[in-house]
Amino acid sequence: MNDIGSISNDVVRLFERLAGWLGLGANTAPTLAVLFFEKYRTGRMLSSEELSRRTGYSRAGTGMVLAELLDAGVVYRQKDPDQTGRGRKRILYAVNGDFATLFVLGIKRMTESLRSMRDQITELLNSSPNEGGLLRMLRDLHRRVCEGIECLERLPKLPPDN
Repeated sequence: MNDIGSISNDVVRLFERLAGWLGLGANTAPTLAVLFFEKYRTGRMLSSEELSRRTGYSRAGTGMVLAELLDAGVVYRQKDPDQTGRGRKRILYAVNGDFATLFVLGIKRMTESLRSMRDQITELLNSSPNEGGLLRMLRDLHRRVCEGIECLERLPKLPPDN
């Protein structure tokens, strides 16, 4: 990282863990850290050029990271309302919500993964020969995955940060 400012490596590592929770690559952590830091520091949105400079990523690298964060719903973008004149408007990026939003996204991702696993186990149960040990194992796994889904679905919704 080039000019990540006041954000320490320990904070970036913390954001790497957060990115992992969301199913994102570790390379998204510096950008995510800078966007959150800016949200709390000034509330400003940042351009991809600013993010490139502050993370040390190339413009192409920053674009790939932003695409991943946008796809995950972690950040949003808008045209720069202060930019006047002709030509292409600069795009600005910011964190979509707060930390509670990220935790909810992580829980949704985990629930989707468990549902996919449940469906795969169901297919195996329907197509597997009636072998005692295998069938018992698959039924137990299916039951535990369903319990995990139910547990995640019962979690209270987190209130947004103030």
